[in-house]
Amino acid sequence: MLAQMFTRPADLKTAVDRRSRAAVVWGLIFFVGLQAGFYLASDWWPPLADGEYGHKLTHLRAQLAAKPKDQPGVVMFGSSMTGWALDPAAMANLKPGSPGGPVVYNFGINGCGPIVHLLCLRRLLADGVHPDLVLLETEPRFMSRIYSVVYSEHYLLTPRVQFQDFAVLNRYDPKARELRAEWLSRAWLPWYYHRLDLQNAYLNEWVPTAQRMSYWDFTDRNGWEGPLAARANTHPPLEGKALEIASQYHQHAINVTPTFDGTCRAYREMVETCRRHHIRVMFVRMPENSCMRQYEPALKERIEAFYADLKKDTGVGFIDARDWVDDAGFIDGTHLVPEGAVQYSSKLGLALEPLLYPDRLAKSGR
Repeated sequence: MLAQMFTRPADLKTAVDRRSRAAVVWGLIFFVGLQAGFYLASDWWPPLADGEYGHKLTHLRAQLAAKPKDQPGVVMFGSSMTGWALDPAAMANLKPGSPGGPVVYNFGINGCGPIVHLLCLRRLLADGVHPDLVLLETEPRFMSRIYSVVYSEHYLLTPRVQFQDFAVLNRYDPKARELRAEWLSRAWLPWYYHRLDLQNAYLNEWVPTAQRMSYWDFTDRNGWEGPLAARANTHPPLEGKALEIASQYHQHAINVTPTFDGTCRAYREMVETCRRHHIRVMFVRMPENSCMRQYEPALKERIEAFYADLKKDTGVGFIDARDWVDDAGFIDGTHLVPEGAVQYSSKLGLALEPLLYPDRLAKSGR
């Protein structure tokens, strides 16, 4: 106490300055460590970096870990059309998830096209997931680029992009440099730029109602988004004139744009990637309402040529599910309600059985 009383003002100022500098330095160290810790934490908990992808990856890993070694693993990549349509639990002949059955996982990502499906395939392989069979969603609308981008002109919203994705995006996104600059500016503050996803996941009541959405809340253990489809089904399905207008818009959007080369390249790259990793691959042409299938002759010819070229270029077979679902099974001409998903999934299970269990069918004489 006496020492403090007789300490010179200059000494006090020096001590205060030293403590202030130390506080600032430790504050900066803590701040930088916190931001860097985000990326370390996202390796342990993938939903941090991309909620939808991360939750599906976590569930898929758990299923594959529990799978008997002699049973195959099947992953289907697609958009919301797949997310709402593929219900592995409805594959009665395969019994996915049972002790003697395969793993069939729905890796549909909402609002995304083939280029994001390619990103997800590459991410899964980098994350150590190696399925035995990959199914790739196809649909005529992906002939047009407008069905492959999200709200900006990129293929994925900036906060969901991962550094490894730029190996693909640099080749496909015409504004990849702009996206990379935006991503780098946000990469310094990941906790801030992911705040909405984190709040949606863990503090949902803090999020404005209009932004309150967590896809994983509507996703079951197999990746199927049946509850989301059921929620959409509370609204009257498109029918009559409204469905006809939707079909006309769908056709017009494809007709007025040249065939998007990026789609063809992305499909070829997915096939080549699977082959390098000794993974079998099949295309699936998704179900369409009968009204949506009434393409004008010239457009129908373009579509069939697109599919013929894709099959020729890749040498990969197609599962054609266009007419598998009754019109009552659609909400808007291409997305399925839960009842439609059961129709589609049960038939897909039958189509997959000879691919997954050829010996079983040979013994049964089927």
